[in-house]
Amino acid sequence: MELFVPFMLFVLKIVDEQPVHVVLERQAILFESQEECFAAADAMLDEIAREAHMERDDLRHWCLPMPDPSEFEQLIERRDTAKREGK
Repeated sequence: MELFVPFMLFVLKIVDEQPVHVVLERQAILFESQEECFAAADAMLDEIAREAHMERDDLRHWCLPMPDPSEFEQLIERRDTAKREGK
């Protein structure tokens, strides 16, 4: 069985000239590979900048893999343990 780990695209918008006001958004789309994610980001960033009335230079982006399935299992175990212990 092949483990498939999709990539998520995050875009950081620097709203102010002084990087005090920033907005980090995960784009609502997953990608099959990091290369595909970066290629899509190049196409998407112009549109994101235009819609936000920003310069493209005010955007930063990252393509990050989804967490490993074991992280989700650990989260569920912690949540179940906390429920059993009444926390």
